[in-house]
Amino acid sequence: MSKKIFFAAAVVFLFCMFAWVAFPVTSQAQDLVKARLFIGTTPQFSAIFVAENKNYFREFGVDMEVKVFTSGSAAAEAFRAGKGEFVNAGDWPTTKLWERGDAIGIAPFVYFTKMSCITAKNGLSKPSDLKGKNVGVFLGSTSEYFALLYMASEGLSFNNINVKNLRPADMVYALDRGDIDAFVIWEPFCTQSINNVSKDKVHLMSYGAGYFTEWQVQCVSPAFAKENPKAVEGVLKALNKANKFIKDHPDETVKIVAKRLKLDESVMKELLPRMTFDLSYTKAFRNDMNSLSKFMLDKKVLDKPIDWKTAFDSSFLKKVDPSLVEE
Repeated sequence: MSKKIFFAAAVVFLFCMFAWVAFPVTSQAQDLVKARLFIGTTPQFSAIFVAENKNYFREFGVDMEVKVFTSGSAAAEAFRAGKGEFVNAGDWPTTKLWERGDAIGIAPFVYFTKMSCITAKNGLSKPSDLKGKNVGVFLGSTSEYFALLYMASEGLSFNNINVKNLRPADMVYALDRGDIDAFVIWEPFCTQSINNVSKDKVHLMSYGAGYFTEWQVQCVSPAFAKENPKAVEGVLKALNKANKFIKDHPDETVKIVAKRLKLDESVMKELLPRMTFDLSYTKAFRNDMNSLSKFMLDKKVLDKPIDWKTAFDSSFLKKVDPSLVEE
């Protein structure tokens, strides 16, 4: 009996040795690069939520901690304080990060024209109707850019309205209480105001369509990019895979993001088709960012135009997929 036991043990030992040689076990946790990604808390960050949910970051070598802030602008400010390695924010705060040298752009992330929105009391329908009114605007964000463009379309400026600097979620209830007459922000706050809070007391005054195309940008700290180039590539691979998932599985994407943001699935289902998740570094992206930069220079909120040689590094994206980079 002892010989049989010895023989069986020997067989098991040899099998395990063969398996170890043929399929060496590596410690994935040991090989992963730890990083933090700062983002806002709206559907515009859907691809990140998908990558997080599906473990795509880990699949491509990054142990990513996704830290959610009240907005992309707030995320950018926290990133600027040196607390993170990656940040994803709108075009306005991203441009400020680039000017200060705090971040390097590595890919456009998503673009849209019907996610920025203006919600107002009934009876207000055009820029001139807002003269003398209290208007909620989240200053220092892309909503400020939209508000300025909207007013300028009828030759008006912030001097013609009473600007109330409010956070996105606060705007919805301030409008419902009558503290403000309108607010300029992004989704899902307009839809929540109209569908869930104020309902027939308010209406959608305008989308960003016809005024500008809004972009969100994926950035990284210069130090991290220099020390961990493979991890930067890994993040882009994860986001690129998430983009493909969103395209192929919109219904599941709706469920993932709605649960992550505690949104009604019907709201998320309405908003998802309005966004184009695409990492392509295109001339259209650069042109839109340059137009924003010029506007910010005119308004004296930016000191110099975008220097693409220092602000953006497309080499990481090119290694992921050369077709994503348009020279």
